[in-house]
Amino acid sequence: MRTHVEVDPAIGLRGFQAIRDLAAAHAHLIDVEICTFPQEGLFNRPGTEALLIETLESGAKVLGGCPYVDTDPEGHVRRLFEIARDHDVDLDFHLDFDLDPGNAALPLVCRPTTEHGMEGRVTAGPVTKLSALPPDALDKMAGLMAESGVAATILPATDLFLTGRDHSHLCPRGVAPAHHLAAHGVACCLSTNNMLNPFTPYGDGSLTRIANLYANVHHLGDPQALADCLDMITRSSAKILRLPDYGLVPGNPADLVVLDASSPQDAIARIAPPLMAFKSGRQSFERPRPKLHL
Repeated sequence: MRTHVEVDPAIGLRGFQAIRDLAAAHAHLIDVEICTFPQEGLFNRPGTEALLIETLESGAKVLGGCPYVDTDPEGHVRRLFEIARDHDVDLDFHLDFDLDPGNAALPLVCRPTTEHGMEGRVTAGPVTKLSALPPDALDKMAGLMAESGVAATILPATDLFLTGRDHSHLCPRGVAPAHHLAAHGVACCLSTNNMLNPFTPYGDGSLTRIANLYANVHHLGDPQALADCLDMITRSSAKILRLPDYGLVPGNPADLVVLDASSPQDAIARIAPPLMAFKSGRQSFERPRPKLHL
């Protein structure tokens, strides 16, 4: 799991230290990758950069960015690329989180990705602006992402809950079309950004539920489209996380979840519950099938 941990002069390193300790305590169950994140901006919060660097030197593996909260969005992006280069870490940006098709920050990220040779090491989400683009403009943006190797993380639950609130009727869904981006060669994953908090006051951590929600939003019903949704919470996610030993291959770590499903499309269509999981070959939980009492 990649988790974004906010640091700023007010919070300091308390959140980072808490999550780092929690991750260490549960390392036998899950690998947690900390993305250190300037939620309140960079230039408008003096002292944040030093905290980001300190966390990168203390266990954070990814550097996050949030240009739309900064007084200098372009400078925000530029400086984070410099820090990422100096510390040899990947970047994960939170950007374009609205339904105004103009003033997109995504091109600001795509250009330096190519300039710094970081293709395949940069992710952007939830990019809800893409859901507001007409087909030609969407194709152009998808081509830019594919060419620069910038991946997309789509967050259906949060995007549905937060976007379109200024509409009294015919509310937009605000969920970027990951399947359309993927068709253009963009690495895409479906995930969840919040659970049981003000940004998304529900959720249970089930990514099959998130993938099913995405399929509903985008009217995906044929078997291949549903199987692709499963891919976006498994193989494609692993690609974005740059996991070198992912998959059911002899010699790889035995990290796996067993779903109560007969096929990939069945797993998404029925929101198949997990029956058990293994971490490094050790069973970490079981959830027996329900029994009927006749």
